[in-house]
Amino acid sequence: MKLRQLEILVAVKECGTITGAAEKLYISQPSLSTAMKEMETELGVLLFQRNINGVVFTAVGEKAYFYSRKILQKIKEIQQISSDHVIVENQNILLASNFFGGDRLLVETILALQKERQLCRKYQFTNNMEKQSWDTIIENLLRGQLDLAVVKIDSYLESEYMEQIEKEHLVFEELYTEQLCLAVRSDHPLSKKRSTFLDLCRYPCIFYENDLNAYIRAVYGDMYCISNTLIMECQTGIRQYLESTDAVTIMSEWEIKQSDHIYGTQLDILQVEGFCWSRKVGYLHKNVDLNWGESMFINKLFELKPVQDEVEN
Repeated sequence: MKLRQLEILVAVKECGTITGAAEKLYISQPSLSTAMKEMETELGVLLFQRNINGVVFTAVGEKAYFYSRKILQKIKEIQQISSDHVIVENQNILLASNFFGGDRLLVETILALQKERQLCRKYQFTNNMEKQSWDTIIENLLRGQLDLAVVKIDSYLESEYMEQIEKEHLVFEELYTEQLCLAVRSDHPLSKKRSTFLDLCRYPCIFYENDLNAYIRAVYGDMYCISNTLIMECQTGIRQYLESTDAVTIMSEWEIKQSDHIYGTQLDILQVEGFCWSRKVGYLHKNVDLNWGESMFINKLFELKPVQDEVEN
């Protein structure tokens, strides 16, 4: 069966006459009749009959028309892909994140897509690729100043954040979940010991995006907060500081593994009574159909996300 035969069958049905269908398709009536005869012979059924008013389709012919029309519509949608691609390549997809690991994942995804030439080579990171707060991301999404955000949702804030997402009619799709850990150098006084938050208070805490006191305050109260804290927005600096002091830091399991691999030495994970902090990492967008470019971007995000099974191994 040929595509042209499907086009002719649809034209005959919608025009109602052989003459009208032939004129619509710019072919001769004999050629049209021959194509229909060949189709009927191949199927072994009669599709329509002629009368003085035009043509009358049989029950089988009606079904053949219905499916032929659907097939032609799908073909048209496939052909439209190329033009949709051109449209996407002439627009920016506005991206942002509320944590440094998300910024890294966004950059890696953009570079991968540019290398594969699957998406346009120009993307705009809202706020010049700087980390944005949760509230800023929500506001930018609602104002149309942001298309997609890679975000972290900490376990102790999850109820609050998910309630806000639902209220604003946004959509959060999880990429992965990771466990956060307290880490120290291998010969730290607390290493290999079971500790409490009161034990931690005797040592400085250094971090770059996961504020341990925010977690302690939300879960246990101010009395357990660590007074000596340092913020350093550089993992290299944090690692060097840990190696030379009794400081404690907080990282995801994946980050600890990557840091150990880079430096060739191992950080010890502290066993702290009652400590249980995880976070969901995913992408956030408005509750609307994603365009072709956004869908391709999300597919690549899933390909490049940290593989949690590797952490366990």
